[in-house]
Amino acid sequence: MSIKMNEYQAETNAEYQTRMIDEARKIAYADPQNGSDRLFAEHARKVIMGEDGEAKKSEAVARYEEIKASLPWPVTA
Repeated sequence: MSIKMNEYQAETNAEYQTRMIDEARKIAYADPQNGSDRLFAEHARKVIMGEDGEAKKSEAVARYEEIKASLPWPVTA
């Protein structure tokens, strides 16, 4: 994402926090060892190959929710 310096100056603290959390979540989801993206990809492969992927899907959704819970959106007053 390319943002010019002037665009950052107009950003509120809540907008900044939201953007940082969104970026941190994306990094966490994509982590090759602990992220959820790999698990969703494994689920998709199993389904495409005609295998039962429900266990992998459940694991992927659980990890996705864990990541979301560990990086909550900022509370606005």
